[in-house]
Amino acid sequence: MQSNVQQIPATPGEKVQDIKAAKPRWTSESLLALAEETNNHGAHIPAYGEVEKRWKEVVEAMKNRGYSFSNFRTLQHRFERLLEEFRKKRSERATVSGVEDDDDDDPLQLLLEDMNDEVQDYQAEKVQKKTEEKNKEAALVAGGKQLRDKAAVQILNGEAVRVGGDAVELNNLRTPSPAMSILGLVTVVRKGSKRSREDKMLFDLMESERKKVELDNDARMEMHRAEMAMRKQELDVKLQEVEASRQQNQIMLTTLQNQMLQHQQAMELQMKQFELKLKKHEEDKKS
Repeated sequence: MQSNVQQIPATPGEKVQDIKAAKPRWTSESLLALAEETNNHGAHIPAYGEVEKRWKEVVEAMKNRGYSFSNFRTLQHRFERLLEEFRKKRSERATVSGVEDDDDDDPLQLLLEDMNDEVQDYQAEKVQKKTEEKNKEAALVAGGKQLRDKAAVQILNGEAVRVGGDAVELNNLRTPSPAMSILGLVTVVRKGSKRSREDKMLFDLMESERKKVELDNDARMEMHRAEMAMRKQELDVKLQEVEASRQQNQIMLTTLQNQMLQHQQAMELQMKQFELKLKKHEEDKKS
């Protein structure tokens, strides 16, 4: 399939992989294709950990439409700039009253408007989810503090502390180990005591909150590991791009040095030829 984009020299900021082939000049048709494939594959609102996957799908889709790209970040950065230009233009139009909007029938502008709304909803949802997680964590901490305060009051008052329905008489305990926790005070048990529903609920709630905190911590650690792995992968890709750019610059420098050397040798040869002609001319004059 014949490509729909014209070729121009590479511009700064583009990736090395696409520099090997001349950079495309973006036209209205190619920008519309980019927006359509970005929307088709949801690359503008990716799920967690799927940013690279979605944009690579866009690269393949663009290739199928006749556009040659090898680096997904080229398309990602171009779409982000396209969406930013759309927002700026829409903001400028909003400040001017009585100006007819010529973009109402433009399919690219209509598509960007829908995608911009989706991006804003996506970002708002992420903020809301993060806020809910913080509120949940704060509630767990507050609930755990209330439970610890209640247990501490029972200990100070010399009351029996029930653990899973079994009462422990604090007055009968000998010198306890500092490492003993409330949940570990099960040495002296009042046999046959009637289980209090309230105390059992207290224990169950404490156990439930403890498990929730552990699960939340494990989830946060897993997310942190995933983020670190993704950052490492991005740094590795960046390092490869920098190394490729360095090698290309070295090749260009070597080529330039060879050209300068050849030019210098040609100049020296011309000087020698000129000197020989001049010497011959002087000899002819003398003779």
